[in-house]
Parts: sequence; structure tokens; C-alpha cells
Amino acid sequence: MNFPASTLVSPDQEVKTVNPTMTVHETLKLLKEQNITSAPVVTTEGETLGFIDVLDLLGYLAYSCTKPEQSKVTPPSTDLSTDDMEILYRRNVDFNLEEIGNVVNFSNKNPYIELKDFQTMEEALRFFSAGIHRLAVQTPNGLRLLSQSRILQWWMEDPGRLPNAVVSIPVKNPY
Repeated sequence: MNFPASTLVSPDQEVKTVNPTMTVHETLKLLKEQNITSAPVVTTEGETLGFIDVLDLLGYLAYSCTKPEQSKVTPPSTDLSTDDMEILYRRNVDFNLEEIGNVVNFSNKNPYIELKDFQTMEEALRFFSAGIHRLAVQTPNGLRLLSQSRILQWWMEDPGRLPNAVVSIPVKNPY
């Protein structure tokens, strides 16, 4: 496992990034159109602020729907069931127009961890075994992503690569 983890990422991999000034609505649209669940948030200066992912967006949606709001005709509401149309409209606008830079890492479930080009596969596996889903890998070709799925794909291409791993998984009889 002492080979660079960067060898598992494709040199021509296209990483979709999100600018922190993009709105939640624009980001959701991009993620949906690209059929991806997360993207690095990168400033115009090239600084990466973190990943934005589905859990961040869901967490922010829950927050948006429960933060105290008051309209001209109703008492303060922290629950959608007591919102009037003015509050519902405001919650929708606030959610959709929020800049994604304010939502990055909202859930604290997918921290941004960047591996350098030379860091080993063993180091990557340590992060994955701790519950990290994806790692950013800085390569000579720029930022690339290494996911748990890619590691499994690599392993399944040749299970002998990880000789001490469990290679048979018992399957329960569905009947």
C-alpha cells in the first residue's frame, strides 16, 4: 500500500467545482445536471473551502424551515405547519438564494481532506476507514477526487491486491 493514492485517479478526470458565491438553487441544479452528490467549493483565487454535499444541503434546508420567522399576521413560527404564505415564501427565497459559501460543511459530515500527489494508498485507506467518503487529491494535472467507490472498483479488478481483506461476503437467503 506504499504506492501513491493519486495513481487511482484518472489524469483526465473532470472535477466539477462550485464557486462560493453561487446560490443554493444554482448548486442544486449543477449537482442534479451532473448526476453528482458533492463538489469542491473553490474561490476564484483557487482556494478550496470544502465540499458541498447532499447532507449539507439537507441540513441547511432543515435549518431554513425551522428558524424563527414572523409575518405581519401571525406570531413567530419555527414550524412549517404554523407558517402562513408570507413566511413560506420567505423561507423558500432565503433557502434558494443563500450563497453556497455559507452552507459549506453545514452538516459537518464530510470534511474536506486533501492528499498530496505523493501520499500513499495506505494513508487514503486510513481516512476511508474513519468514515470519510471522498478525498481531494492534488495532482500535477490539478485537483482530482478519490472516492470509496473508486477504491472498491480498483480492488474488485484484482482482489489479490488486498490479500488480507475479506473476499467472501455471506448472502442471506431472501426466502
